[in-house]
Amino acid sequence: MHWFCVYAPAGHLTAETDFDGRILAYTRNAAGLLTARTNTLGQTTHYAHAAIGRVIRKEADGRVITYEYEPNGQLAQAIGPSVA
Repeated sequence: MHWFCVYAPAGHLTAETDFDGRILAYTRNAAGLLTARTNTLGQTTHYAHAAIGRVIRKEADGRVITYEYEPNGQLAQAIGPSVA
């Protein structure tokens, strides 16, 4: 059994295949930040980032989670329908 990872020339993960052959594909913006992750079923999770690169929003299956941070950069809270 093997777990395969594919990287772009810049070193960013672009895809991985798990032990069961399921594939995750990753999309990144020009800055190299993750903007989307798509699974084998074609379900996509989208990510939005603040200017300094922190994830501030995640959307999957119509559900949105927003993230707020402390001034020191630590995650303060996640707000959404399924963050428990």
